[in-house]
Amino acid sequence: MNAIFLVFLGAFILVAYKLGMLAWRRLVKAEESYFKILFCGASTVLLTFALVFVMFIDGGDVLFDNLVGINLLQAMVSIGLLVILHFEVTWARIWSLLKKNKRYIIYPTFIFMIGIILGLALENSVYELVTQQIEDLENISGLSSDRPIWQIAVFIFGNNTKTAILIGIVLPLIPLIGGAYIIFSMLLNGAIVGVFGAILDEPFLYFLVGILPHGIFEVPGIIIAAAVGLRLNSMILFGIVAAFRDKGEDASKVLAYYIREGMGSWDLMYLVLLLLLLAALIESTITPILLGIF
Repeated sequence: MNAIFLVFLGAFILVAYKLGMLAWRRLVKAEESYFKILFCGASTVLLTFALVFVMFIDGGDVLFDNLVGINLLQAMVSIGLLVILHFEVTWARIWSLLKKNKRYIIYPTFIFMIGIILGLALENSVYELVTQQIEDLENISGLSSDRPIWQIAVFIFGNNTKTAILIGIVLPLIPLIGGAYIIFSMLLNGAIVGVFGAILDEPFLYFLVGILPHGIFEVPGIIIAAAVGLRLNSMILFGIVAAFRDKGEDASKVLAYYIREGMGSWDLMYLVLLLLLLAALIESTITPILLGIF
C-alpha cells in the first residue's frame, strides 16, 4: 500500500458521502444527521477492512506506516463525527442521557471488570485465549518506538475511535448478534488488561504510570460507547418484538419508534470522542515520559 492508495481511499469516502447525501435527501424522509452519523459508521467499517488487509500483506516499518495512514483517515472520520455532533447536542442533553442510560453504562462496566478478574485469576488459561491480541499489541508497540509523537497520537486516536464507532453505532444495528459481540469485546478487553497485570513484575506501578493517566479517559469512553451500542441493540430487539405483536399497518411505525429511541443515545458519542481524543493526547505524550522515569 502507498500514498496513492490512501489518497484514493480518502477520495472514495468523500465521493460516497456526496452521492449518499443526495440519495438520502431524495429518498429518505428523516433528519440528515442520521445519515451523517451512519456514513461515519460505514466509513469506519471500510477502513477497518483496509486495516485488516494491510496487516496481512505488510510487515515491519511499512506496516506501521500504512496503519498510521489508515488511522489518519479514521481520525478524520472521527473528527468529522465530532463536529457533526457538536452542532447537534448540548451538555444538558448529554447529562440527561447519562442519567437515562445509567443501567446500560453499568452493564459494560461490570463485564469489563469481570474480564479483568478473569485475566488476573486465570492468567495461563486466559493468556492462551488472548495471545494473538497481546502479540499484536506488543508488535505495534515495538514498531511505534522512535516515531514522531503525531504519528503515535493519530494511531491511538484512530484505533480507539474505530472501536468506539463500531460498538456504538455499527454493530448495534445487527439484532442480537451485535449486542453479543459488544459484550464479548468488553470481556476480552478486560481480560487483556488483567493478563498484563498478572504477568508484569510491578503491575501496580505499571497501572499507576502506564495506564491510569490516559485510562481515566479511555476506559470510560469505550464503556459509554458500549452502553450506547447496547441500548440501541436492545431497542431494536424490543421494537421487533413489539412490531410482531402489532400485526397491523402500524407495525413498521412501532419498530421505527423504538429504533429512533435507541439512536437518540448516539448523542453520547460526542462525549466518547472527546474522552478518546484526550486519552490519545495523554498516551502519546505524558504516558511515555512517565514510563521512562519509572
